[in-house]
Amino acid sequence: GGCGDSHKNQVYCVQQNVSPDVDIVHYSWTYFEVGAEEGGRSERESLVRWTQLLPHQPPVHALHVGDGCYSSKREERELFEHYNAYGYNGFCMREAFNKGGNTDSEIFEGGHVGDAYKMTTRYGEAENNTERKDSLGTILRNWHPGPLGFQMVADAMGYVYTTAILHALEQIESTMANDKDYTTSSAWWQPRPLIIKSDLPEPKFCDATYCSVNQPPGCLNFELPTFGWRGASIAPPDDSLNPYKGEVQDWEEYVRPQKVKEYMIPRLEMKILDPEMCIFPDNCAGVQASSAEQGKIVFKLPKMELGVIAICGCCGKEVAEPYFLKNKYFEADLNGKVLDRRTWDIWPEQKCVRLVKDHGNVVSDYGHSYLTLQLKPGNRENVIISHVITL
Repeated sequence: GGCGDSHKNQVYCVQQNVSPDVDIVHYSWTYFEVGAEEGGRSERESLVRWTQLLPHQPPVHALHVGDGCYSSKREERELFEHYNAYGYNGFCMREAFNKGGNTDSEIFEGGHVGDAYKMTTRYGEAENNTERKDSLGTILRNWHPGPLGFQMVADAMGYVYTTAILHALEQIESTMANDKDYTTSSAWWQPRPLIIKSDLPEPKFCDATYCSVNQPPGCLNFELPTFGWRGASIAPPDDSLNPYKGEVQDWEEYVRPQKVKEYMIPRLEMKILDPEMCIFPDNCAGVQASSAEQGKIVFKLPKMELGVIAICGCCGKEVAEPYFLKNKYFEADLNGKVLDRRTWDIWPEQKCVRLVKDHGNVVSDYGHSYLTLQLKPGNRENVIISHVITL
C-alpha cells in the first residue's frame, strides 16, 4: 500500500509476485477492501481462477483480521462454496478467538497485550526486556496484527495444513495397503490435470472478460521483492528486434531512497537489537524519466489472450492522472502507432491507466508487440513506471 498499490492492481501480478513453485497463495489485502466495490470479491475471485492456471494450481487462502468476517455475508459464503473444490478458504482472526471461548472484544483494541491464553509470543518468552516482551504480546498494532496476532494466525494455518497432510497420508497408505490395482504409475503419482477456463465454474462476481481466461495475466512489476515470472520486459536499446534501435533510450532505474536500518522498524527494536537483523527488501521501485532528452523506453510484450495493456505509476495512490492522462507531454505507442489518449482510462486502480482495452494477440513486423513510452519537450513531471500489466 505504501507505493499506492491495492488488491485491485496487485492481483494482476500473481505470476510475478509469487514463485511458480508455491503450493498455497495467501491473500491479506482485506483491510484495503473496506468501501471497495463488491468488497473485493471480484479481485479475490479473479485471483482464485488465475491461480488454478499456475503450475501447482495453488489454492487461495484469504486472511481477515477485522470485524464482520466472510461468514457473516451471504455473498462471501456463496463465493467460498463456488470454489470449495479448488481449496479457496478464509481465515477470520476474530472469529477464531471467539470460537476458542474468548469473547472479550477488548483484546482487539490497538496496542492490547495478551489474548487470554498467552501474554507474549513463544520467542518472547525468552525476552528479558519487559518492554519488548509486552510489545511482542500485542494482538493488533492498529488495524494491522501485532506479533502475537500473527503468531495465532500462523499457528492456525499450520494446524490446518498439517491436518490436511495427515489426512492425505492416511488415504495414500490405505490405498497402498488395500488397492490390488495400485502401482507407482497410478493416479496418485501423476501430475495434476491441466486446467483451462472451461473447466472452471462460471464467474459469480468478476468480469468474465478478464477473469475467465486460459492464461493468467502477465505483469512486469518493478517493486521489491518479487519471485516469479515477469510478463513484459525492457527491450535492450541495441537489440536487433527493438523497433527504435539506435535511438536514445535512457530511462533510469528508480528505487525509493530508504534508511534501511530504520524503515518500518519499531524504535524499540532499533534501540535494543542489531539493526541488521530487521532489514528487509520491501520497497517501491520502477523506471523513471523527467526529460525528453532521455528518449524512449521500449517494452517487449508477451503473448496476450485479450490484448489489454495497462501501466501503473509510482509512488502514490492517484498518480495516473498527472503522469499519464492529463500529461500532454507523455506519449505511448504500440508497434509504432501512437495511442490516442482519449481512449485511455483509469484501470484497475487510481495509479494505473489502461492504454489498450482489446487488440487481441497482435504482433508487429518484429515478431512481438512492443509498447514504447516517451516524454515530449515541455514535460515537467518526473514519471515513474512501476507496473506493465498485460492480459
